[in-house]
Amino acid sequence: MMEFLYNTKDFNQHILIDQNIINLWLDNAHLTKDDIVVEIGPGKGNITSLIAPKVAKLYCIELDERLKPDLLKIKENNPNVELIFGSALDVFIPKCDKIITSLPFSITEPFMSKLAKCEFNEAIMIVGNNFASGVINNELNSLSLLTNSFFKTEKIVEIIPDAFLPKPRAMSTMVRITPLPITEMTDLRLLILRLMFKYPAQKVKNALMEAFIRAKTYRGEVLTKNMSREKLKHLTIANEILEKKFMTLTNADFKILIKEISKLILMT
Repeated sequence: MMEFLYNTKDFNQHILIDQNIINLWLDNAHLTKDDIVVEIGPGKGNITSLIAPKVAKLYCIELDERLKPDLLKIKENNPNVELIFGSALDVFIPKCDKIITSLPFSITEPFMSKLAKCEFNEAIMIVGNNFASGVINNELNSLSLLTNSFFKTEKIVEIIPDAFLPKPRAMSTMVRITPLPITEMTDLRLLILRLMFKYPAQKVKNALMEAFIRAKTYRGEVLTKNMSREKLKHLTIANEILEKKFMTLTNADFKILIKEISKLILMT
């Protein structure tokens, strides 16, 4: 078993130690010599050292600077490695072919929100089982709706807690996430929501009106602000929700909102 000379709980880290899962992770990344890869949370670099020789460029984003000596040793043997120290939520994520990460479950939602603004072809991620299940089953909560508005998600395998050190309390799931081009979206409800996610600081009533107009534009239709306002008058969304900033909506609010967006679509 690998030895860890620092307390991983300080950063809510659970280090993957199961070699079979590590191999499966890398196999599913389909790494090539032409790939530019971003690894988020490399830890002491046990997976980094396996990725680096297989790719053209590897960016490693790590929060814990105590791990710098270990990662610098890997960089010495792999000049294609570039180290970036800081939070994945704060630092710039370079344009890349693939992202490989196992993030703390607690930052999944803000990370997915950030990922929606990044340029990449696919992410092979280890996430919480609840998140993966919610996305794949199209649950009506903010995290699932955010993810399904911007990405396609494929479940690869469930992972038991024993695969990590220290053991997390819950099961994990390895998933493949690929960006969903807005031109390929067939669900108008998710298209409207996706556009609303771009106005997080706006009041729901304004974000919904703008998103409805833009969604119609993507469909090759013309909808003016006055026309949009008239349509929205027929919805039964409580004023309390309409006056909220979009970023502050609760899961209960999202269930109401998606139901009313469905009604809106039927009107047109």
